[in-house]
Amino acid sequence: MNGTEQAVREALAEVGNLDEDVTTLAADASLADAGLTSHAAVSLLLEIEDRLGIEFPPERMTPATMASIGAIVTEIEALS
Repeated sequence: MNGTEQAVREALAEVGNLDEDVTTLAADASLADAGLTSHAAVSLLLEIEDRLGIEFPPERMTPATMASIGAIVTEIEALS
């Protein structure tokens, strides 16, 4: 697990309100299936931006971006 994935998992644990344990959730597991609501997804996005000092462009704020931990990490790495 790299630092970006760790930061995403920490943010998810803090604001995601998931039904599953973030530490054992597979990187490709569906966050929607794990209980991530649309409201929590917005909170997660804002928390990630604050933690990592980045900003997601509006066109990158899509359901696909928030589909899994791996998808979020991929988007963050594409912004770097």
